[in-house]
Amino acid sequence: MITIPGLPTVRTDDRGSVRDAMARLAELGHRVVARVAGPRSLLHTRARTAAQQEECREAGIEAVVVDGDYTAESGARLTAELLKRNPRPTAILYDNDVMAVAGLATAKDLGLDVPADLSLIAWDDSTLCRLASPPLTTMTVDVHRYGVLVAEAALDHIDGRPAAERWSPTAHFVQRGTTGPAPA
Repeated sequence: MITIPGLPTVRTDDRGSVRDAMARLAELGHRVVARVAGPRSLLHTRARTAAQQEECREAGIEAVVVDGDYTAESGARLTAELLKRNPRPTAILYDNDVMAVAGLATAKDLGLDVPADLSLIAWDDSTLCRLASPPLTTMTVDVHRYGVLVAEAALDHIDGRPAAERWSPTAHFVQRGTTGPAPA
């Protein structure tokens, strides 16, 4: 992670969150796990990718990463491409909620049963995830707490107080209707 001395920083443990998601998928027997990532130019995307590759390597799982742009269009297109692969992933982790909801729709359009044929996990726990059918399993971020930390850091900087490094709570796994055991 890059920091600029003297400027306020709010950090997030993206690596720990991805490790948690991959460990849960491994426990469910998934052996090919894909991720529809955000833009590779973003630091958190690179941290998540490194964590996924490391965790999958240690667990003997094939990791596949494709670069998206957080839009529904990229979520749908990249999900369709992933589902044409051989071997096909049995689980996909999305770097945001919009791509995940689009991926869920694509999987259904292709005749797959979620979660019997394919498990999906969204990053972010927006209302969109809870209203999807089935509701999306997520890596939940405490957006309110993150916003408070950013505001405190900005106010400290404006008031001339020394920059203090702050840590946002790590995203955590919330089981809903889109994850299950890997298909036999």
